[in-house]
Amino acid sequence: MHAVVRLYLPPGEGEGEPALWRIEHDDGDEEDLEEHEVRAAMRRLAAARKEEEAAPPMSEEEVTAAVEAEGLTLLRSERGSSGFTGVRVNKPGKWAKGPAKLRGPTFTAAFSGAHTRTTALEAALDYARHLQQQEQEQQQAPVEVVGEGELEGGEEPLLPEGVEVGGFCLATAPDAWRRRYKAVLLSVRSARCYSGLPLHVRFVGSEAGEPLNRLTAPAVARAFLPLSEVSAWVPPEQREDAVAGTSSGMLEGGSSARRRAAPQRFMAPPSKPAAQVTEAEGMQLHLCSTNDTGYKGVKRAWSGRFDAKRSIGGRTVHIGRFDTAVEAAVAYARHASQQQAEPQPIATGYKSVYEDTITGRFCAQHSVGRRRLNLGPFDTAVEAAVAYARAVG
Repeated sequence: MHAVVRLYLPPGEGEGEPALWRIEHDDGDEEDLEEHEVRAAMRRLAAARKEEEAAPPMSEEEVTAAVEAEGLTLLRSERGSSGFTGVRVNKPGKWAKGPAKLRGPTFTAAFSGAHTRTTALEAALDYARHLQQQEQEQQQAPVEVVGEGELEGGEEPLLPEGVEVGGFCLATAPDAWRRRYKAVLLSVRSARCYSGLPLHVRFVGSEAGEPLNRLTAPAVARAFLPLSEVSAWVPPEQREDAVAGTSSGMLEGGSSARRRAAPQRFMAPPSKPAAQVTEAEGMQLHLCSTNDTGYKGVKRAWSGRFDAKRSIGGRTVHIGRFDTAVEAAVAYARHASQQQAEPQPIATGYKSVYEDTITGRFCAQHSVGRRRLNLGPFDTAVEAAVAYARAVG
């Protein structure tokens, strides 16, 4: 069993009040230990790891026998460098020397508290045992679901709008990617007292609503999650016109960064309007069939608003951010028309020499890499041409 130190309590004024360390175990239990007890636990852990590292690695025959005896399944994968799903490869660092560099890479199963193994087969065996244990715990866990965001003591519910008993929750899949799962709410606790993790959920199905098994179940059967990682569950046949999560439903709890990121993470891609606006405010809008907004130079920002950008002379000009795509398209069209209305430089007969129509003087332009240098101004076009010739060399 693994544990982490959550709190340090300084010694009291009396002689019988030593300093304490609050330890939280994997199963959620907490206990207060004195310094000598913490040090003894750390020595036992170091000794166990040293003994484990000294033990010879299991052969392929031993791993195969263990898999058959325990009824496990090793999840092989062609995508990962280890050859197995849920197995991470730990390569020696750049500055590794001596035995650490000669040993080569090690392997670790993708769950909390996994031991480092010398072969990928052993790590895959650890991961298979972990999935089997999670599946057994999930089958033995009683199904007790509270009502819609009910809290004791008359407090207000902390659930996002639209999430009742079921919802989508982010969790780590067997392939080590963060995916959405159908989950049921078990209990709600105060976000102010538990670091912004108020929702206790249990995963019951995949994103498509299918039952979970050892190949599709997340790394843990239950979890405490913030509000930003929960969204309303929508049946698969209704997801084209539905939004998976709402920004207005993010109530108090969790960090502001999570609330800002929630609309982009859980919002369905905007569907194109049936009748696209082609003209607004007397401007002919620039349409684009490859852009998801339907307008050239208009893109959806992470906040839900729309950015208008235009490429001029190899550089991108940010026109502004607007509430709707049509407003951004109007700004783009207005900016393009203003650029076309500006007078073009008059040809002077010399390469890269232009006359300023306002002042009547001449300047030369010279490109160095991606930079464009302006030479001048000069009184005559000949002087500008001479300066350009000297710059080119």
